Amino acid sequence: MPDIILFDTEYSSKALELALNNIGSLRPSGDFEISRNQLICTILKRMRRDSDSWDLNCQGNIQSIGKQLFNYLQTPINELDKENLDMIFSSCFRFFLEYELTHGIDEFESQELLKFALSNSDGFSHHAAVQIDFATKSMPLVFVKKLAKNAELVNASKLESTLQRTEDAIQKSNDSLSQREERIEALSVKLEKYETAFNFVGLYQGFDNLAKEKHKERTSLVNWLIVFGVLLFSVLGLELFVIYHNVADIEKAKSALWMAMIPSISLTVVLVYFFRLILVNHKAVKSQLMQIELRKTLCQFIQNYAETTSDLKGKNLEAWSKFEAIIFSRIVSDDEKLPSAYDGMDQLSSLITKFKK
Repeated sequence: MPDIILFDTEYSSKALELALNNIGSLRPSGDFEISRNQLICTILKRMRRDSDSWDLNCQGNIQSIGKQLFNYLQTPINELDKENLDMIFSSCFRFFLEYELTHGIDEFESQELLKFALSNSDGFSHHAAVQIDFATKSMPLVFVKKLAKNAELVNASKLESTLQRTEDAIQKSNDSLSQREERIEALSVKLEKYETAFNFVGLYQGFDNLAKEKHKERTSLVNWLIVFGVLLFSVLGLELFVIYHNVADIEKAKSALWMAMIPSISLTVVLVYFFRLILVNHKAVKSQLMQIELRKTLCQFIQNYAETTSDLKGKNLEAWSKFEAIIFSRIVSDDEKLPSAYDGMDQLSSLITKFKK
């Protein structure tokens, strides 16, 4: 029979029901608040369902923070701010750990609660974080001291068993924390790799968008080349047509033909000028497309740029400088000013060898 009955009363049952309804009707923002509220509701439901067992196995926290917990549980819904919800969670966390130590509980639920509380300690309010820190580091030792001073514990072997179980629970908690830290570190390394890969994907996508614009520009220039080419040959064809149909009266029409030649020649010169101008622009766009495709190919090849820069620069400065010169050089329009696409291939081959190592 427990010394103090807290959970197995009508008053407590109503308070737990009220808290479940209020917290369940909240609309949390962010993963932290969603997980925190879900874990609170899970623990409160267990308290309501197994109230007599929680009274029997949580006497330590019932004496120290029992009234405080139910004061927080009866907070009106319009006053359930972050501070109150964090304090409800930290109080439930203390009860949960005591219940686990004295009675035992589902291992998966225990690990899930510990993982959330320890990995998100910075997200709680100051008072709640202090409670969580106390529960994980000091509370088990406090319970051991109380057990050691209890006059009813006459049997030394029972005390030794209790101490051993407590130490095992603490060790298990520490081992679980170490494993979680290792998993978090591994995930952090993976995220860094994904971030680097995403940066190169973004760089490739930028070049790809630019290539699409240049393809449209080249298509437009080709169409204009066709138009001016047709106009140029149309003028020449029209001149030949007129001469052919007036060949019999060539002497009579000679002066008129000479007069017509002046605008025809002028028009032809203008058409040739614009045709050549468009052709030069077409060649420039074609040259730019070649440079862009080279950059896209190199972006598909290069990985872990940020991680390997310092290492590769120390081992093969010339090879890495060639890669940077190509990727980050200006896209020029003049063929004579183009950086050679195959300049420094020996150095780039050396760079590939470094990546394979």
